[in-house]
Amino acid sequence: MSLTLWSGVNAGNTRTHKLLAAATLANVAVTPKTCEYGRENSTAECCRNCSPCGRYPVLQTEEGCVFESNAILHHTACIERSGGFLYGLTPLEGSQVDMWLDFSATELDAAPAPFVQHAFRGGQRLANAMDRVHEVLRALEAWLETRTFLVDECVAVAFAPQWHYRLSGAEGEALTRKYRNAYRLYNTVVQQPKTVEVLPPSRLCWTR
Repeated sequence: MSLTLWSGVNAGNTRTHKLLAAATLANVAVTPKTCEYGRENSTAECCRNCSPCGRYPVLQTEEGCVFESNAILHHTACIERSGGFLYGLTPLEGSQVDMWLDFSATELDAAPAPFVQHAFRGGQRLANAMDRVHEVLRALEAWLETRTFLVDECVAVAFAPQWHYRLSGAEGEALTRKYRNAYRLYNTVVQQPKTVEVLPPSRLCWTR
């Protein structure tokens, strides 16, 4: 089985990192390939067969392509070879994995978006941008007060996307001290032996 993960050239792309981490946890071999925007992804063939909007990441399989991060995570978990049941053991656990994948996309990824845009594009940052970050991390913190993991008491594929941008040095350190459960989960993710193999050093272990 041949799997290729096509992604942009940005070395700090968290979508690519979480997909590669999930693949290593699932013991699924994936070959990463970087592409420049405006080249391969802008062709009519790419939009017809890989990603209709020409966006990365895209997972190319022998049967066809899968686009969007959560769909790729789902596919990876369905073909896992680790025996770890990354999509849960029951229909409920599978639905809970989907629940946390949605939470990651709509809440965790969205909350720090103003900081990411400011870092890459400059300009004035919204004065209340941190309010949304605190709201999301408070919710995750409360959930993890009585739980080690997100779904049951095991590692699931929902584990992989639960990363949060550190923002800046001062803000990041303050967040790690305030939301200890959330960052405990983060550190548990990045300290998995297989995760260490694919994450760059800058992403490994945030102090609290």
